[in-house]
Amino acid sequence: MEAELNTETTPRKSADEQSVPETESMEPSNENTDSNIAQTQPSIGHKDQSKNEKLSTEHNGRETLSLKPSNDSKEPPEATPTKEEYDNPVDQGWSWMILISAFLICLLTIGGIKSFGVLLVELSRQYDLPKSLLSLIQSLTGFFFLSLGPVSNALSMKYSFQKMTIIGGIFTSLGLILTSFAKSVEVIFITYGILTGAGFGLSFSPSMVFLAHHFKKRRALANGIALSGGGMGSMVLPYLMRFLIDKFSLQGCMLILSAIMAHIIVCGALFRPLYKYPRKPIALQMVVMNESDQSKL
Repeated sequence: MEAELNTETTPRKSADEQSVPETESMEPSNENTDSNIAQTQPSIGHKDQSKNEKLSTEHNGRETLSLKPSNDSKEPPEATPTKEEYDNPVDQGWSWMILISAFLICLLTIGGIKSFGVLLVELSRQYDLPKSLLSLIQSLTGFFFLSLGPVSNALSMKYSFQKMTIIGGIFTSLGLILTSFAKSVEVIFITYGILTGAGFGLSFSPSMVFLAHHFKKRRALANGIALSGGGMGSMVLPYLMRFLIDKFSLQGCMLILSAIMAHIIVCGALFRPLYKYPRKPIALQMVVMNESDQSKL
């Protein structure tokens, strides 16, 4: 009987001993769980992401996505850079030519308005009219010179700064030519006061706005140099007009002055738009912020 009991208890012990490793095997280790989670974790990013996009992680926790073509891809990129993705050629090169043109336009427009006093004396002597009445011509010129600023800028944004400056130069030169052939003061009010004043307004404001488009870091310096042309014109043009009147009379002075003002057309022709410049493409970069960085903001 004792032998039979021993034989019955022996397999029970072996079964209990075999059950221990089974329970231990049911508990996976931490290393296995981490590896399984890492394998089953979905990949970051969209599945249909282009082969040209490369994802690089920086040390500060941010991720930058640079759209640079890989050497393995043989197909050309579908998207092409737009105008905003190119470096604008400002503060360099042709921008200084724009500054010289704006300087000359300020010299001719502002100097032409402030030197009207020389013409006022000759008009009063020729037509035997009081200077107080003839001073209204200068007031009318200054009104159109300043009031047409918003209009000329709006038209320049719709069409081009180059076209509006050229049109302003044509109006200025044409008004002076017609003034030289005027037989009455009423005609001078129209030809010089309105037509020439409108030409000054259509050429001055677009030149200053267009100058600001070509200068960013040195914009204050560029505006100062351009507007200093008005002071130089106020000093030079009165003496020039006095010399021309004494030499060629009032009518001859107006004709020569119209030829001088025609240089506004040349200055306006130099206003080349920004999109006509050769540009260098800029590498596109997009910053993807982590949740921790977004919480700081």
